Amino acid sequence: MKVIISIVFVCFNLLCKAQTGLETNYNLAYNGRNITVSYKKTIQNFALSGGLKYHINRIEHVPINTFFKNSAYAIHFAEKIGVQIGLDYFLLKRQNYKLGIYYNNQLSYISQMIKALYVYEQLVPNPQSEFDFTYVKHENIFGPVFESEHTFGMVLETKLTSQFYTVLRAGIGVMFWKNTDSSVIFTSNLNQHGLLFTSFGNIGFGYVLN
Repeated sequence: MKVIISIVFVCFNLLCKAQTGLETNYNLAYNGRNITVSYKKTIQNFALSGGLKYHINRIEHVPINTFFKNSAYAIHFAEKIGVQIGLDYFLLKRQNYKLGIYYNNQLSYISQMIKALYVYEQLVPNPQSEFDFTYVKHENIFGPVFESEHTFGMVLETKLTSQFYTVLRAGIGVMFWKNTDSSVIFTSNLNQHGLLFTSFGNIGFGYVLN
């Protein structure tokens, strides 16, 4: 009992001394672009953050014949909102900057857009290649799909003033996905879930509250 009380006391003491702040980021996630706003607690070399993310629909940038990569497309406002959790650990701390490693998790429940090209007609009597046809582009939406993207990488935090700073992150990771749309069947994965290797990057701006 004394050990538990001691641990609680130490944790409470650290939280009281923790620096708090707000951070907003523009993120290049695997499923597309988003903006996050997070509440941040910094204790010694650790910084823990959590908040909401807002997905940006970019229909013109959805690739052709590709699943999931840059293909998230919210069909209503609720699908645009997700959750972000982050943890930074700074290995090098100097007066004007901090360099370290990070972990980031982004959760989404969002529809996906598929762009595909279908042959419309042939241009020559005896076509020899794909360039001898005209094509029609089809756009279809399915989902929503549950996605959990986990990335690890490097973080650089640069001090602007005593309260304002910028932050850069870049890393790689994995994304777990689960399709909930019964009308769409992935023949390569009848369980309707899978794992993809991903990349991630962001640029952000932070404000220290205390």
